Amino acid sequence: GDFAAAESTYKKAVALRPEYWGGYSWLGAFYFGQNRYEDAAAAFLKSTQLAPSNYLGYFNLGAAYGFEGRYAEAIDALKHSIELRPSLDAYGNLGYIYTLMHRYPEAIAALEQALKIDDHDWLNWGNLGDALYWSPDRRGEAEAKYRKAISIAVSKLEVNPDDVLTLAYLADYSAMIGDRQAALQYLEKALKIAPLNGEVLFRAGIVHHHFKDSVQAISYLKKAADAGYSRTVIRDTPDFGDLQQDPQFRSLIATT
Repeated sequence: GDFAAAESTYKKAVALRPEYWGGYSWLGAFYFGQNRYEDAAAAFLKSTQLAPSNYLGYFNLGAAYGFEGRYAEAIDALKHSIELRPSLDAYGNLGYIYTLMHRYPEAIAALEQALKIDDHDWLNWGNLGDALYWSPDRRGEAEAKYRKAISIAVSKLEVNPDDVLTLAYLADYSAMIGDRQAALQYLEKALKIAPLNGEVLFRAGIVHHHFKDSVQAISYLKKAADAGYSRTVIRDTPDFGDLQQDPQFRSLIATT
């Protein structure tokens, strides 16, 4: 929890070997975890400049650009990563970016490619569920994908029952299949473990909004934004399409 010391140590690693791409990659991952997307993008960009043939740097850079709302640049970086070496993470990130852009057929195609590489990744099953759910003519296919994601994620909790991100996503997926009891139980545990985590708060917003509690949903989304979570992601997540004209929602996504 000593984030200042962590940042200082990563920077020291970079200073000791400024020509090594890995130091910038670690620093970027730290910044991304702290919701410092602009700093993360700068570090990941440096890693790609030092190792231009390394596919890892580009899918990290694409993720950071995506959370900044720089979607066109994110897509370019992710496609370049795939050209260098097709990977689960690059296709998964690309699918998520397309979902934020509401380009669902492209999102589905990218996520299906990710799952061809590794069909044991619960996050991509869940993201595929989202892309299908918000596709007007394919919503009926979403529940099976969410259930697959839940099945795999639950097995991960057997290894670490306090994995807060897995708990938060399980709450989200359970809500999407209409299992209110499970959704709230998973969410309660995640919030108890990490009440200030931006991703947990964001997923709490999705869960409460799905169950028609917009007051609670906006309250959690505001807390997520205040914790540094991407306001662009909050704005563009399709779950909140019906809140776009809500004054409180517009206020929280507009605050800089």
